[in-house]
Amino acid sequence: YMVSRPLIRRLGHWNGVLASLGVFIILVAAVQAGMPDINEVPTDFPAAVLWRFREAALGMQIVLWATIGLLFGPLASRVLTAAADKPFARNG
Repeated sequence: YMVSRPLIRRLGHWNGVLASLGVFIILVAAVQAGMPDINEVPTDFPAAVLWRFREAALGMQIVLWATIGLLFGPLASRVLTAAADKPFARNG
C-alpha cells in the first residue's frame, strides 16, 4: 500500500497497481530465497503414507469449503432478500 500510492500518482492507476504488484512479488521471492529449507519428513518415512495423508487433507479441504459455500449461499440470499424488501427500515 505504501509503495502503490506514489506509483499510482506517478504512473497512473493501472500501471501503478501493476508496478506495485511486481514490487510485492519481487520482495516475496527475495525473502523466500533467503529463508532456510526445512524438511520435516524423515528420510525413512514411507512415501505411500505421506501421499495418503496429503490426499486426505485435500479431501477435507474440499468438503470444508464446499459445505461453507453451499450453506452460505442460501443464508446470504435469505438475508439479502429480506434487506431488499425493507431498504429503509429504522430501529425505534
